[in-house]
Amino acid sequence: VLIVRNGLPLPPRRVLAPIDFSPTSALAVEAGVRFLLQIHADSTASIESLFVLSELSRQLAVNLSPQQVDRLAKEELLRFTFEHTSAWPGTIETRVRIGDARHQLQKELDEHPVDLVVVGSHGHGRIHRALIGSVAGQIARQAACSVLFVPQPEKEGVSDMADTDATRAEDLHHRVPASHEASPRPGPDPLRPALKTQ
Repeated sequence: VLIVRNGLPLPPRRVLAPIDFSPTSALAVEAGVRFLLQIHADSTASIESLFVLSELSRQLAVNLSPQQVDRLAKEELLRFTFEHTSAWPGTIETRVRIGDARHQLQKELDEHPVDLVVVGSHGHGRIHRALIGSVAGQIARQAACSVLFVPQPEKEGVSDMADTDATRAEDLHHRVPASHEASPRPGPDPLRPALKTQ
């Protein structure tokens, strides 16, 4: 579902994809890439993936310092973004912000305006209703730019897009080997532009 606000430059030059590492956000990023390719966006367009790490997540990670959690979040976001934007020939950027997801998303949009936000949303069931007031709901109500919603049918056993802080912290913890070093990632693809991370 494409919501056009204040006009949508075609092709859009800057696209923001909020990421939470869920299957829903993976589908949303991939759909955003397909959308850009379908409208013949050229390599001057850029996609930025954004992950907001809460302070609580940083404190709940077992046997990891907040700084280690920050580093791991950046590395995991880089890996996730590389995996789900492989078809995109243009610029890719990644950014991790720390704090409340709603506040940090709005701050990102204020500081780095974009033409389009791509976000995943579940179907019109219990999970969809739970999203009202969530990050996806905030984007629908407040974003000044255009928004591409990528729905995912609600399936039994599939968790909501917005994981709890405890779940995120536990997930980050399990991604780190006993040495507390990040898991090795495949080397960069020489045919793709360099990923920028902040």
